[in-house]
Amino acid sequence: MTQFWQKLSQTTRMFFAFGTFMVLVTVMSVLFQANFFTSARLKHLADFEIPTQLEKLALEVRLQLEPAIQTSRILANDTDLHYRLTRSTTEERLELVEQKLLNIQEGFAANSLFVATSLPDDSRYYQHNLGRLQDRPLQRSNPDDAWYFNFVKSGQTYELHLDTNEFSGSQLLLFVNYRSEHSTADGTPLLVGGVALDMKALTELISNYRMGDSGFVSLVTRSGDIQSGNPDSILGDIRKGEAYNGLLDNTGHQIFEISHKGRDYMLSSIWVDSLQRWLVIEVPKAELTGPINKQMWVALAVGLGLMLLALAMTYPVARSLTAPLREVQSQLGSITQSLDLGRRIHINDQAELGQLASQVNQLLERLQSTVSQILRSSGQLNASARRLADTAGLSHISSDTRQAAQTMAAAIEQMSSSVAEITSTMEELSASSTQIADHSQSVV
Repeated sequence: MTQFWQKLSQTTRMFFAFGTFMVLVTVMSVLFQANFFTSARLKHLADFEIPTQLEKLALEVRLQLEPAIQTSRILANDTDLHYRLTRSTTEERLELVEQKLLNIQEGFAANSLFVATSLPDDSRYYQHNLGRLQDRPLQRSNPDDAWYFNFVKSGQTYELHLDTNEFSGSQLLLFVNYRSEHSTADGTPLLVGGVALDMKALTELISNYRMGDSGFVSLVTRSGDIQSGNPDSILGDIRKGEAYNGLLDNTGHQIFEISHKGRDYMLSSIWVDSLQRWLVIEVPKAELTGPINKQMWVALAVGLGLMLLALAMTYPVARSLTAPLREVQSQLGSITQSLDLGRRIHINDQAELGQLASQVNQLLERLQSTVSQILRSSGQLNASARRLADTAGLSHISSDTRQAAQTMAAAIEQMSSSVAEITSTMEELSASSTQIADHSQSVV
């Protein structure tokens, strides 16, 4: 790998190094932003959106139930009706109750109206259903009357009870049971009155509610029974879990995060007083983070595309930046091949490479001067050698011999000096070459 990298040109090295850096920066930036926005989105949902949606749905439920609750309260606290019942016969009581229920039904449309009376001589249940008044005595042995005795025993002001009876048939109704403010000596309310509502509208409101595509809401009793919800809800599967128990005691809109069958969910709940039940919402995390992840991939694709475009534009720029270096390299190579010390390096760059070229030119000039001196010394040495040859064997001309020997010694000394200078110049040339190499690396 190192050898392959060393064989690459400076431009290619710059291109790959810059490209790798840009890819890493782009990917890390997109991932960081996606993680940041995902965390912010989940926090916003947990702190604001889910509680707000639950409160909004709870308000809609209250608005649907409040008229029925107030009607039941008025009926249960009708002391005039109780007073007249205590002074009437059985037949007169039927007429009184029927007239009262018909009057109430004119102002409030309901499937059924009912009232349970506690009189000294008779405790009786009346129900007006589909235009017909029916009655029966209240008996502990009758399963249809169990609701009455349980409600009286509970001491609650009112309750909402899903039930059927013989008067309403098999249709499941939501009975709003309301007790009167006045009671007998043993604590039994004088009247228990109320309205029986068709659960269809309320059930549809809850089961059809959506938060996103897969966020469901379910209706759960205080004891944990699921009375209304979506078939795809996970509540039935997690009823024995700790999170489910937490949902039934969630006074602070706490968010519970659980994993079920490989999917992560966020759950919360709110207690609806008028309904006396919990509204439980469940939302898959993927439903919430999916759009963010999709945007992340789009941003990553766009970022990489722009990065590739930037790299394509960067390559010519990188080549233009290294062009002076390649020009110096080319001219030095030409001088090396031709051994023409009279040539000089010419570039337009005035920065570091321009200064380097100027120093190399000075080096070439000194080298040329040194070589010229060597050539002149060599010529003088040759001339001295010829004169020695001409005077060889003439021992009587001693003065000429001594002069020639002195000339030769001087030439040899000058040649030694020139060689030393060449050695020094070559060392400078080597240092300059090293500087060029270092500068080449700095360009990268």
